[in-house]
Amino acid sequence: MSVKDITKVKHTLIMCNGSCCNKAGAEEMILTLRKEIRDQGLFKEIHTVRTKCIGRCDDAAVVFVQPECIWYKSVTKEDARTIVKEHLLGGKLVANNFLYKEGDSFINSTAIPNAK
Repeated sequence: MSVKDITKVKHTLIMCNGSCCNKAGAEEMILTLRKEIRDQGLFKEIHTVRTKCIGRCDDAAVVFVQPECIWYKSVTKEDARTIVKEHLLGGKLVANNFLYKEGDSFINSTAIPNAK
């Protein structure tokens, strides 16, 4: 295994791989996202982290992009390619999958947060 030079990283993508996201196709989406990052020559600039549940099960599959603090919902493998090309390469928000930007008072979801 090689060690990534994190001083070169411009974006970190946290990709939910919990059970609800997996049921929504997260595994295939994550593999596609990582392949697209490599295909676009962005491996050194973008770090990806696969994690268990991040608490937005009704919006599965979820991807969180740092440092912009953008949450994307219902991300399919096709959407993953769009996020790489439009957001990471083009600097544009992908409106179809936009869920939330940290600091906003609006969440673009019909799901009510779990108040347990």
